[in-house]
Amino acid sequence: MNAKMAAYEDMAVAGIGVAMKITMITGMVSMGIGQGVQPLLGYCTGARDWKRFRQYFRFSMIFATALGTGLTLLCYGGLNQLGGASVSSFIANISRQGMVYIPMLFVLGSLFGADGLVWAQPAADLVSFAVGIVMYVLTWRKMTGTEKSLMQAQS
Repeated sequence: MNAKMAAYEDMAVAGIGVAMKITMITGMVSMGIGQGVQPLLGYCTGARDWKRFRQYFRFSMIFATALGTGLTLLCYGGLNQLGGASVSSFIANISRQGMVYIPMLFVLGSLFGADGLVWAQPAADLVSFAVGIVMYVLTWRKMTGTEKSLMQAQS
């Protein structure tokens, strides 16, 4: 998907990345329900309690379908709010993997050897977290107009 979308510029890649993450929410919740019900179904199978098996199975299918539908509608209803900071999310994703993690591998690896390589990921996550906080504050100020009121207060 990303390789094909790259022909339509960086913002298209960032946008599809955000859209894929949003749609992943409903899939992961449904998958969690499916994994959560498996021990119950396994117990019922072992006990040969087919009535209870059907009840658990039916309930989990209806619940997962209803919850998935509800979350899908919620995600599509709030699409602008969920995908409003696509540039910031693109920068955060690129910074974590490319601009922070890869240099951390080289720097920490050369300084601390194998231990440095092991610590490169957590260090990159911390730096990326800090970058995310800064981007969040800047985006929040831009969205709420705080930036303008701060500038007006200073002059």
